[in-house]
Amino acid sequence: MVEMESEEQKRKGYAASPGFKSRESSGGKDLFFRISATQPKPAKPGVVKDMSVEISLEKAFLSTRYACIYMDPATMTIMDANLAAQGLFGMDRRSLVSRNISDLILNEKDSFRNEITATLFKKKGIILKLENATTGNVVELQARVVPFTSERNEGRLALVAPLRPMEEKETAKPNPAEVFASSLLEAIPDGAALIDTDGNIVTCNWKFQQMWRIPRLYLEKGNEGELSLHMARLVKEGERLAQNPEGLLAYFGEDRVDRVSMKDGRTLEFLCRKVAYGDQEKNWIIIFKDVSSTYEVETMLYTVLQELGAIMDASRMGVVMVKKGKITRASSKAEKMLGYGKKEMEGMNAQSLFPHEKGKDHLSTGSGETLPDGVFMSERLFARKDGAQFWATLTGRALDHKAPAAGAVWVIDDITEMKRADEKIRMSTTVFENINEGIIISDNKGLIQFVNPAFTKVTGYLPEDVIGKRPSILQSGRHDKDFYHEMWKKLVDNGGWQGEIWNRRKSGEIYAEWLSITAMKNTHGETTHYAGVFNDITYKKDNEELVHHLAFHDPLTHLPNRRMFLERMDVELAHAKRESAQLAIIFLDLDNFKQVNDILGHNAGDMVLQLAAKSIQSALRESDSVSRFGGDEFTVMVPKLRNAQDAGDVARKILDSFSSSEMVVGTDRVRVQASLGISIYPIDGLTGEDLINKADRAMYFAKKEKKGTFRFYDHKTML
Repeated sequence: MVEMESEEQKRKGYAASPGFKSRESSGGKDLFFRISATQPKPAKPGVVKDMSVEISLEKAFLSTRYACIYMDPATMTIMDANLAAQGLFGMDRRSLVSRNISDLILNEKDSFRNEITATLFKKKGIILKLENATTGNVVELQARVVPFTSERNEGRLALVAPLRPMEEKETAKPNPAEVFASSLLEAIPDGAALIDTDGNIVTCNWKFQQMWRIPRLYLEKGNEGELSLHMARLVKEGERLAQNPEGLLAYFGEDRVDRVSMKDGRTLEFLCRKVAYGDQEKNWIIIFKDVSSTYEVETMLYTVLQELGAIMDASRMGVVMVKKGKITRASSKAEKMLGYGKKEMEGMNAQSLFPHEKGKDHLSTGSGETLPDGVFMSERLFARKDGAQFWATLTGRALDHKAPAAGAVWVIDDITEMKRADEKIRMSTTVFENINEGIIISDNKGLIQFVNPAFTKVTGYLPEDVIGKRPSILQSGRHDKDFYHEMWKKLVDNGGWQGEIWNRRKSGEIYAEWLSITAMKNTHGETTHYAGVFNDITYKKDNEELVHHLAFHDPLTHLPNRRMFLERMDVELAHAKRESAQLAIIFLDLDNFKQVNDILGHNAGDMVLQLAAKSIQSALRESDSVSRFGGDEFTVMVPKLRNAQDAGDVARKILDSFSSSEMVVGTDRVRVQASLGISIYPIDGLTGEDLINKADRAMYFAKKEKKGTFRFYDHKTML
């Protein structure tokens, strides 16, 4: 369609705006029709399926400077009309759509329909006669109807292309200066207009008319106000332009470059400069360039930069942009980290961030050329503005490693705290590996996760023997379920437990340990692990038992000593008192023991004492108690007597055991013999001390009368 337009038609063509006032001079304008169905339908055989053709026709319909309308071929109803058609009819689109074309033309209706039909098949032009609804001017012109079918519209569409005006209005001979200026403006690829000192357009090029969609009618003298109103309707802030009596120049300003936003979303950049034209030395030229796409790119770039800045500032790490060794941008985190104020780092030499020459030399200019494959990562010592130094991880990435001059991005992560944490971990690991206490760590389900070397040394289990298993693998069997239940209850309630526990080594040996368990919690207070630290206290237990044994036993004979005997006697006396029972105390002294020591020596004396202890023990009942009371003296306690005779029977057994006791010391034979005294509770006394003294008194009388015998205490004869 556009290819049919001659240069003459282009020069005289125009675009129209709704509701403009048509003048007599508009009578020569051409008309362009398109006839179409209203709703898209599924494609049928034989229709055009090339959507690019349809799209180009749609664009042509909207942008052509010729009047163009769509009509339904069956009803002659107008479906759509472009701006030029709206100006030709003097009606806006809303007023034209749904109107019958027959009601808007002065042609006879039946003959017009027939002419349309004939034109569709013979491709001939038709003569249209119409009246402009706004001005009342009658226009007569010739047009063509062309059939067309598209995938979006079912049935025939007719494109009515202009042929030529029926008559041309005589015009005055153009001013040569204006013709020259118009030629110059047409050579400008952007929209250009020449404006006089009153702010009126003297002439403009076709691009300017198309860009502002200006009907040529508005460019004629006397229509300056209409032109301003028309342009104001297209500008977002057009109210000031519409109300400005000084014309376009006052609105767009003098000697400046700026942008204006259009209501349809376009952005026009304009340049206004003073020029000499004809006899006038103070004319102005305004050149408009559609920079919508550039503006969109700039807006997008601005948005991206804003987002990049937000990302940089939101990062916990410092971000620095470096180009040719200079810092071009730094995030707020980087500025704070390095001790600089806002934008204070911009333009700084990047090498100043490193306190040592080694760091400077290694990174050189800091651009991509020093980064292998565009990436570099290392721990570096940085210097703050005040000179303080800190360790950080520096990650550098070239914007384009093939173009080092493009610069690089540095990401700086302060690892001071991490270094401290690593040092703590290193020290903890050293302690963990070398401490004498066994350490066992399990998860919150009780599965062993870690053990240290001391654990293996104490238990005999290697890490691979226990990891993933439960600590119950160490149980000795000495503790019942209630013990472990109580231990876990305290651990859960209090967050820890400690105490003595018996476990079993891998070898099967049972050992004692002092165990401390602590619940390890996260920041939310949830238990994640349990840590157990234990000491092998078997040796300590053995020592404690030995100390206890020495405290209550005679080290030579291993019999209970005086202290233990007296404690046991107090217990048995209390029991006898409650049960109203009798109890006997037997006091025993070895005969002639002093001679053994003096003649045979103390070693022989010790052997005699040990033999005596064994002899006494062999003669006693399980409920009886014996002790080495001191020197060569022994005491025996016989509880739960039925009568005094039971104590005498025990004494006889002791004497009998001595009669069979004999030992050889060198060439000498030594026979052990003893004298015994007996006191009875409660007959002879009520306290342990009283009973022992009276039994000792009875023993003295037995030794005095006849050695190797026993006597009961008699308060009548033994006072």
